[in-house]
Amino acid sequence: MIRNKDIAKIWVYNAGIDRTWQDRAYGVRKVNDLNEQIMFNKQGEIVLFLTGPNDIVFLSEKPDEEFLEDIKKFGYQDCQIIILPNEKITVSEYLFEHKDILKKIKQQKQYIYIPYILSIYDEKNCESLNLNIYGSNADIVKTINDKMNARKIMEELSLPVVDGYLCNTKENLFKAHDLLVKRGCNKFAIKEPYNSAGKGVYFIRDDKQFASFARMMRFSKDESFKISIEEWLENKRDINYQIEISEDGNVELIAITEQIISVTSYKGTIYPARLSSTEVEMYQKYAQIIGKKLFALGYRGLVGIDSMIKANGEIIPAIEFNARLNQSSFYLPIMEFFSRRNRNTLIRSYDIQTNEKLDYKQLKKILKQRQIYYSEDTEEGIIILNSSSISAYKDTKYHSRLFLGIVFEKDKDIKIQYNIIDEFVKYAQTL
Repeated sequence: MIRNKDIAKIWVYNAGIDRTWQDRAYGVRKVNDLNEQIMFNKQGEIVLFLTGPNDIVFLSEKPDEEFLEDIKKFGYQDCQIIILPNEKITVSEYLFEHKDILKKIKQQKQYIYIPYILSIYDEKNCESLNLNIYGSNADIVKTINDKMNARKIMEELSLPVVDGYLCNTKENLFKAHDLLVKRGCNKFAIKEPYNSAGKGVYFIRDDKQFASFARMMRFSKDESFKISIEEWLENKRDINYQIEISEDGNVELIAITEQIISVTSYKGTIYPARLSSTEVEMYQKYAQIIGKKLFALGYRGLVGIDSMIKANGEIIPAIEFNARLNQSSFYLPIMEFFSRRNRNTLIRSYDIQTNEKLDYKQLKKILKQRQIYYSEDTEEGIIILNSSSISAYKDTKYHSRLFLGIVFEKDKDIKIQYNIIDEFVKYAQTL
């Protein structure tokens, strides 16, 4: 349903709303970056790759006109863009405070309200105006997103998991660490319940770092706050597969992508994933098993499942669930566009700081000068996939979040494609 362009939709890109799930009294103390919400709101234009001509999208800045024109060649059709004078809170919270905006929209036609992450604010927005909402209720979404519950669900299904333990006290954490060491583990991943894109996941490389980390970890007195400690897997492949669970329990495998992970942080996506036919069959099987389980728990809608393939070829079918749209969800139409043309797509994101204010036209001009901009003749080269989060805000420098895609023939070395993008970004950072 989510990609059916005949259904009119209201797209609410509310990245950052998951901060409301966290109890800051527990876990590792984190610095609250107020500028991060500005960046989240400005990167919301990535929704445009999924929209149809009858849709409405809320953004915090009008996209560059040349950018909008450029992405039409990949299937984008003009939709209704509404600019909200908002930087410091999520779109969902802003609409909750200004319900008149949705009230006016509702009078136009029947819409499905689709949030990036379904939150209590989205439920209240839709309840008050009797708008149809996509997905399950906010409590179930929060439960499924909890990394500790993901491990429990996999164990209940008797599916492979990474060797590890759930811990709710420091004593348990030390015991679990010692047990893993006895089994030959010397590096670890420690996970807190929430946060996406690798935040809340910590790579522990040795005993000294573990001891330091354990001192910082704060547990609850009632032992309700849990974390996990797991073996750190080297030389693994990171695979994400997205499924859509309908109201009647049908489970559809939407896509399988390969993720680019730098230590613990998500950096991008490769499509199609480099999998054997046997591995694809296994993912199709796991999609049905896990999807049926999530349906039984009350979940409806899209869910991205992060998985691993170990160095020995064993598939760990789920290490966490992203019960929401995924970053790669928005780029599926453009990735499929090129896949039909026998092309691979590598999409990467970069946070950079520059002395000079950058914009879409300027970066596009540099790509053309370096002869690496996308060519319609060869159907190869780099595409800039955003405009508003380029120089999104300034303190001592301008901060940009660049989303770049490089399209290339399937038989070409992917490491070369990495280098082409990386070299361009290195140059951009000197401006």
